[in-house]
Amino acid sequence: MKGKEVWPAWIIGILGILGIGIVDAWAKSNNLFQERTSVNVAHFTFKKVDFTEQEYDKEIRPALEYVLGEFLNSWKEYHSSFEKAAFVHQKYAALQKQASGDPVATLIPIQHALYALSAWATSNNGIGYNLDASKLLNMGLSIEASLTTSKLLDELINTNLLLIHLLQSDPGEAQGKNQAHKMAALLKDLELKSEQLLFSLLPATVRSDYLYVWSNFFREIEQHILLNENQHLLKKKLEDFNLFWNLFYRRFAKEKLLTPDRTFAYFARIDERWNYIIKVIIE
Repeated sequence: MKGKEVWPAWIIGILGILGIGIVDAWAKSNNLFQERTSVNVAHFTFKKVDFTEQEYDKEIRPALEYVLGEFLNSWKEYHSSFEKAAFVHQKYAALQKQASGDPVATLIPIQHALYALSAWATSNNGIGYNLDASKLLNMGLSIEASLTTSKLLDELINTNLLLIHLLQSDPGEAQGKNQAHKMAALLKDLELKSEQLLFSLLPATVRSDYLYVWSNFFREIEQHILLNENQHLLKKKLEDFNLFWNLFYRRFAKEKLLTPDRTFAYFARIDERWNYIIKVIIE
C-alpha cells in the first residue's frame, strides 16, 4: 500500500524562508512598491551594541511589544475593520510559531484555536461580515481594492477550513509527523494571507511605505525577535532597523503624506519608544 506523501522538515524551512518573498512578490504584482523619495536620514553607527538578559526582559522586550502594537494600531485610522484583520494576523502568526516548536504535540490545541477563528470569522461580529465587498465599497475602497480584499478573505477562510478538515482526520501514529508538517505549511500560508489582507486595507497612497517598513523592521520584530526570542538579531541589525524606521518616519514627517493626524501621533510615540530602546542598548 502506497503511503501518504511526507513533507520533510527542510521543505517546511524553505517555505518559511520564502514567506517574505511571497508577500513581496504579491506586493509588486499589485503595484505596492514605488521609488523611495529622497529623505535625508543619517545612518548611525553604534560603537557598543549589547544588553543583559535582565535589561531585555524588563525594558527592551516590553518596549518592542509597545512599538509593534502602536504600529498596528496606527492602521485603524485608515479602515474601521483593520483591528479585526490585525487580530487574525497575530493569531495565525502565534499559531505558526506554536507549530514550529513541537507540531505533533500542538495538533489538538491548534485545532481548537482554528475552530474558534473559523466561527468568529463568519459571525456578525467577525471579519468576514465586516469585509464583505459591498461594505468595503461603502467604506471608500475602490472596486479593485474591494475585490482584492474580499478574495483574500475568502482564501483565508477556505484555507482555515482545509486545515480544520486535515486535523479532523486520524492518521495514526505512523503518519502523525506527516500531518504535523502539512499543518505547519498551511499555517504559514494562513499567516501570509492574513498579512496580505492587512495591506489590502491600506490606501494606495501609503501602502508601499507601510510595506517597506513592515518588511524591513516590524515583521522582523514580530516574527524573529518577539515570537522566536532571537535577541542576537536585535543586536546584529540594530543599525539597519534604526535606518529603516527613520526613513519611514522622516518621510511621513517631511512630505506630509495623506495620513490622518492621529496616525502620525502613533508614529511619534513609536519614535520616542524606539529611541529609548536604542539608549538602553548602546549605553
